[in-house]
Amino acid sequence: MEKEMNPYLKDMMNYVGKLVVSAPVGYDEVKVVIDPTSKVLEAYVEELYFNIQTSVSLTGGNFNVTEEDFILYCHTLVKYRVDYVCSGRGKSVKVPFGPTERIVVPSYLSCVLQNIGRAVHAEFGLEFMPEMKEGLKYLDPDEVRRISNSLKLLKGIGLEYAEGYSRNKDGSLDFMTMSLMDGMVRNISKDPHPVYALLSSTLGVRGVETVLSPRITYGNVDHLTSLVRGLAALKV
Repeated sequence: MEKEMNPYLKDMMNYVGKLVVSAPVGYDEVKVVIDPTSKVLEAYVEELYFNIQTSVSLTGGNFNVTEEDFILYCHTLVKYRVDYVCSGRGKSVKVPFGPTERIVVPSYLSCVLQNIGRAVHAEFGLEFMPEMKEGLKYLDPDEVRRISNSLKLLKGIGLEYAEGYSRNKDGSLDFMTMSLMDGMVRNISKDPHPVYALLSSTLGVRGVETVLSPRITYGNVDHLTSLVRGLAALKV
């Protein structure tokens, strides 16, 4: 015959089931460094520039933007997104072009930028925030607008792009907790989809390793670099 649960234990379990677990009062901030000079982004931008120049020349036209300025243009777009996310957090950050400005962002880079932002890991009480790698060079707003206008003219030859970036300052936790270490992309969890390895390696994301140990390997930079070149093709 099955014994009835001890009444004292039964009452205790009923009480535990009604306990309210309070949320953390605040989160410890973790700085996630965003580095647009990464090998993966460099490969994407170089391939995209080559494809643009090739297509324009076949039409007898001229893309009046140097490869160096095109690279800096993409770096500057990344900085605009990071500055926008960080604005209003006790810092005086001026963003020349807000999210609603119709500045051209190449399609793949637009996908990457959507993942940059504030991300919270409630279990560990951590808040991940992006910051740009120091000491980089960027274009001034007038040059950004000039290159953006030049890119808009290329829609007819198959250049796919977005205009502006997301108003939402939240980012992807799977993206923000990736870390590029010794040529390998790692994460603290096995849950993220492998695509986040490609997205995060594009901007050399690092930071989570300062507080947690990212042990799960998602891929190596050489392989991801070869993959990203295929994303720079123009639409036929």
